[in-house]
Amino acid sequence: MSSFLLQFIITEKPYTEYPLGYKQILIVDDDTSQHFLLETQLGRNGCGVLHAYNGAEASRVIENNDIDLVIHDVERPNLDGFQTLERLSIHGMLDTFPIIFLSGCDETILKTKGLNGGAVDYLTKPFDNDELMARIKTALRRFKKIIPEPPRGTSTLKGNIHSMQTS
Repeated sequence: MSSFLLQFIITEKPYTEYPLGYKQILIVDDDTSQHFLLETQLGRNGCGVLHAYNGAEASRVIENNDIDLVIHDVERPNLDGFQTLERLSIHGMLDTFPIIFLSGCDETILKTKGLNGGAVDYLTKPFDNDELMARIKTALRRFKKIIPEPPRGTSTLKGNIHSMQTS
């Protein structure tokens, strides 16, 4: 049974009620507890989650799946986050999906290296779930992976057409 289907059954929320729609997110971290925490949070928001425990595994997952966003720990064995960014850049994939670094390292030099290397964001552990989801939503919107919501109080095209027809 797929992760999405299982989450759908547990929450009994209609698919359309998820704020991000259904998105496929890859988590790259060697800490299984981080995978569990992130999968739980992302699942509550209607996201499917794929797992990789190092950069080499991440490369294989990316090659074989349609990924909407990657959450990558910086310090990984067997290809760290910066090396993964470099590989994706060489293969022209940094424009395909956003990458958010999630790391226990709070050093400015690492943050700037990641952001200058192509990551769209850098959060430090421990992280706030609401902040993480807001940053994911912003990254997906920037990459046109979700349609922005119209500002409150503005009418939709359908409403405009209806009001034109009735006047």
